[in-house]
Amino acid sequence: MNNSWSMKEYTATEIHKDQESNKLVVPRYQRGVVWKDSQKADLIDSIKKGLPFGSILLYKDDNKNNYRIIDGLQRSNTIYEFIENPSKFFNEDDIDDNSMEELYNLANVNSGKEFVKEKMVEVIINWIKNDYKTMDAIKEIQYNECAEKLSEEFPTLQGKEKEVTKIIKPMLYLYKQICTTMVEAKIPAIVIKGDEDYLPVIFERINSKGSQLTKWQIYAATWSDDKIIVDNDLKRIVDINKERYESQNIENNIEIENFDPITFSKKNELSTFELLFGFGKMISEQYPHLFSSAKQINEVESIGFNLVNACLGLKNSEIKNLNKNLVDIIGNDEDINKFLKEVIECIKIVDKAVAITTKFKSNVRHNSSPIHTEMQICSMIASVFINKFMDYDINDDDQVINKEVHLDSYNKNWRNYINDFRNNAIKTYLVDVIQTNWRGSGDRKLNNVILNKEYYTKDIEKQDIINILKIWHENIKLERKEYLKVQNPKEAERIILNIIYSNILTAAEQINDECYDIEHIATKERMKKIMNRFNKNNIVLRLPLSSIGNLCFLPEDLNRGKKDKTIYQSKLTNIDEIETKFSFTEEKDLIWINNDNLSQDEITENYINFINKRFEKICDKLIRVLYPN
Repeated sequence: MNNSWSMKEYTATEIHKDQESNKLVVPRYQRGVVWKDSQKADLIDSIKKGLPFGSILLYKDDNKNNYRIIDGLQRSNTIYEFIENPSKFFNEDDIDDNSMEELYNLANVNSGKEFVKEKMVEVIINWIKNDYKTMDAIKEIQYNECAEKLSEEFPTLQGKEKEVTKIIKPMLYLYKQICTTMVEAKIPAIVIKGDEDYLPVIFERINSKGSQLTKWQIYAATWSDDKIIVDNDLKRIVDINKERYESQNIENNIEIENFDPITFSKKNELSTFELLFGFGKMISEQYPHLFSSAKQINEVESIGFNLVNACLGLKNSEIKNLNKNLVDIIGNDEDINKFLKEVIECIKIVDKAVAITTKFKSNVRHNSSPIHTEMQICSMIASVFINKFMDYDINDDDQVINKEVHLDSYNKNWRNYINDFRNNAIKTYLVDVIQTNWRGSGDRKLNNVILNKEYYTKDIEKQDIINILKIWHENIKLERKEYLKVQNPKEAERIILNIIYSNILTAAEQINDECYDIEHIATKERMKKIMNRFNKNNIVLRLPLSSIGNLCFLPEDLNRGKKDKTIYQSKLTNIDEIETKFSFTEEKDLIWINNDNLSQDEITENYINFINKRFEKICDKLIRVLYPN
């Protein structure tokens, strides 16, 4: 082993120069520039005051004329920014309060002292930021120009520019000296030479004990040596990574090591991290109703990693070794490409199975997040993949053994499995959402579900669904005591409404431009007024206003037009169609809402009877969709 390290000192100017000339480069697994402005300001302040601020860690490749920034990217980038434009870091801390006091007295104004002083500070800061952005400009700073700017803003200073210059010169001279000192400030660096293969290990050990790196950022480093050639069918994965690197540090002239956009696109060669990073982004773009809309280009979509790990039949705790397990279980580059494409085909199967709720236009209209959790949808897709392509055994200790994936042939029971899945998966999906079975991380449940061949294929009796719905409805009535703050529809309400109305609206209505709102039939505002009559002596009437029995879809223009009135108070001309298609009510169901003479108990009784009666109708319509025969 021929590893060694030594200490080296840089000046801020040298760091700036080396970044300009690409002598300092950034490995592709680095996380990009993530410091906030306040963190940058703190670093510059520490350097100004001669306080310790840490070192940077570099790797010297004897075969290349550059150094890789292994640790300290945020610090080196901030120093670069200061040398490039020191005025960005000029702030109130650089303004002397005694000087402002003298200026205020010289101005001899009658306005509030603090207001005037704040305005003077603002004028000086803006003057520096606008007229003295570069280090060369600061070296030639003209103090009288600032005096002229102040006299323009404060007419009582006109004719007193010499006195103003005399007051502000010491303060601005000090700032000039600080900038000059900063140029020559010593930045300690540790330079490593030797075996390049140890760099990801060093990066992980430096960062794994801190709180700033996520596990994905560490995987980006520790999986950086794995190389997989991506075929053209998955070209979008390569393009996503290209966009990511192009977005990093371009404005700061920091080169991403071994990254040339044209070569990168032509080679189609990615590390395991890049492959799964891009895969997650790609499927989030294509199926936002399943996986949520894609995040910013530098943010990691965990779905790519979690889904692939689950499709390999692995526990979530094994994800740290996913790069090795992917190769061990699937094989070479060609097989890995085929594997990912088959995972996409399984996504399509699941997408179709749950489309009556996930693709319903209410979700698209409001760009809602998925009704399910990430682990729940992973479990469905992985179950389909495993039952289609994987053979395995389970020993007496419930451990998976003899695992093999055969991408060129289907399992012998595949046809039976997929027919049962198509008939039953939506029912299990519904029950899991209503009973919040995937609450929390879902890791343990995922581990159990993906290798349970019957989880999404077992028959659920009609009466079992009804019983589950009734228990859920009764719990909601007990738990939700609402008055001023009414809960928005939760996942359970959304899935039930989506399933019901996807069966009521025609295909043409689901693709036209009309939009729908989830509305309270006994409207929130009307109910709040009624309930407010009884709120005396700190005794508040509260009711489950967000119960599914009080919710329906209404066309957006109709709902917005009636405002806080009920559909009957609005005297709508097409009330028969609304009753049949949307509200499932009759006018007599809401007569009580207009009766101001009812007691608190009578209001409560009437409202509960109303939501109970309507819940029975909703339950009946839901069962008709789930059990059409």
